[in-house]
Amino acid sequence: MLQLLFFVLSVSLAVCQNTVTVDTPIGKITGLQQFKVIGPQNYTYNEFRRIPFAKPPLGDLRFQKPVAFGSWNQTLNATYFGSACIQGQPSEIVSEFIPNNTRSEDCLFLNIYVPTSKSSSAAKKAVMIWIHGGSYISGTGMLYNGAYMASVGDVIIVTVNYRLGVFGFLSTGNENAVGNYGLWDQKMAIEWVKDNIEAFGGDTSNITIFGESAGGFSVSLHSLIPQNKGLFNRVIAQSGVATSFVATEYNITYYTNRIINVLNCTSAQQFEEIKCLKNKSAFDIQNAYNYLYNLPITDPHDFLVFAPRVDRDLIMDHPKFLLKNQSSEAYMFFRSLDMIVGNVNSEGSLLLGNPLTRLQKAYRFTIDLGIPRSVLCDHLATTMALDDYNNNTKIAPAVCQKYGYSLGLYHSMNSVYYYGDIYFYSKTVETLNFHSEGTPSSKTFQYLSAKRTILSKRVPLWFEGASHASEIPLLFPFYNFLSNKSEDLTLSLIVMKYWTNFAKYGDPNDEKLPSWSQYTQSNKAYQILDVTISSDKDLYKNRVDFWLIDIPKLVNSTADESSFTTNRKKYNSNAPSVS
Repeated sequence: MLQLLFFVLSVSLAVCQNTVTVDTPIGKITGLQQFKVIGPQNYTYNEFRRIPFAKPPLGDLRFQKPVAFGSWNQTLNATYFGSACIQGQPSEIVSEFIPNNTRSEDCLFLNIYVPTSKSSSAAKKAVMIWIHGGSYISGTGMLYNGAYMASVGDVIIVTVNYRLGVFGFLSTGNENAVGNYGLWDQKMAIEWVKDNIEAFGGDTSNITIFGESAGGFSVSLHSLIPQNKGLFNRVIAQSGVATSFVATEYNITYYTNRIINVLNCTSAQQFEEIKCLKNKSAFDIQNAYNYLYNLPITDPHDFLVFAPRVDRDLIMDHPKFLLKNQSSEAYMFFRSLDMIVGNVNSEGSLLLGNPLTRLQKAYRFTIDLGIPRSVLCDHLATTMALDDYNNNTKIAPAVCQKYGYSLGLYHSMNSVYYYGDIYFYSKTVETLNFHSEGTPSSKTFQYLSAKRTILSKRVPLWFEGASHASEIPLLFPFYNFLSNKSEDLTLSLIVMKYWTNFAKYGDPNDEKLPSWSQYTQSNKAYQILDVTISSDKDLYKNRVDFWLIDIPKLVNSTADESSFTTNRKKYNSNAPSVS
């Protein structure tokens, strides 16, 4: 794999590819001794790649919960990366920044980065487990080089692969194919770290899980799973929380039936249908997904097709219901964890991807020239009301009135605000309020990342703000993510220190950093991460209140606030099949 470069001011070098061997409870593992220069500092670290935490989910193990890999007798060679999990569209970022990487069902690996510099503390180190994003359908742990954060913060970083798309979340809604395999993979990886990280110098009593986008949804969901008690202490949910409408999916069986039909696996016996799918090649299954993905869409909210579901096993109920039940085990576990929850300042940039690009022809517009008011009022608002509010007829007009008043390019940004508000900002604030209500037993922090990075290059000229995922290069510099601006390096070092301080102490602050106030019910404070660090309160209050206060009033009951049994589409048994 190409070495990842940390802006212009950082150099990455391997020292003669020296190796190091660690003796773990399940066997010996040989990794690489590495060296980096980050800004003015020299760092050494050990890197262990391609460590299997579960058996390859092949054959009968496809569409099943993961099975622990177990131990090995010979020394494991962890000096090279394993395959990314098989994935379809969109995976352009993976393709661009990890060229020629293989993709396979045999992909359940994790990677570990351990700081070893002389300045590194000899004490056991806090551990941070990264769950990557990618709409639950793309991504890989190796994309994120944990060496930088491990070195700067003197913590151990672990990056994880998990099954994606059809392979990670297909479900019949019963025992034939329970679903949530990707979440179960994540859980097993966390358990592996808990059981084995001490051999790498990690503190098993001080583990943080963090992730962005689908990774943020994932770690937020894990914070509501009482079975995880004792596995981790802290959570950083970046651009994604469990209560978002797009964090979970209630039409998995519909999408599963479409895959079954396209692959000619239809049978009167459901278990025979799944058996048929297990006998198909991974290539055939992925092709079936790609075929369905590329069909014309009428619902722009369908970009998360295969995703976690309420299975009454891992996820006991919809996250909103779990959080409203203060006597539930899920709520009490959630409240016991220290949390950072935050966003970039233009999350609605996601609207400019799959949701809108496939609507341009139908509505005869070009995103680069702006988003017509008709797209918001006649399509986005109406399909959202159908999907998320049981087709309540009051919702779409209210949304159009709230966001559809501006003309020209100002209206285009209002459509972006709409998308970010309903699926991200309102749900972030809602989650923070649940976490900080009453007498808190843990710490709560909120941030807003406002710095444009290289990931903001793929937006129209009229777009304002930092786009979705633009904070990631501040934490995990990617290959080719270069900048000649010293401010990028400076901010990156600050953000990495905030994150690693939080992992170590439950508080991002130290005497060398701008002070970051806790989020409380009274101050609702958040930290703005930009060239100049600042703070504010009541994030986007007017817009957030619209979704948390005004819309519930329109539907007359908070119980009706979201549709958890929506039937947005009927299965079309006459859909074309492919061989």
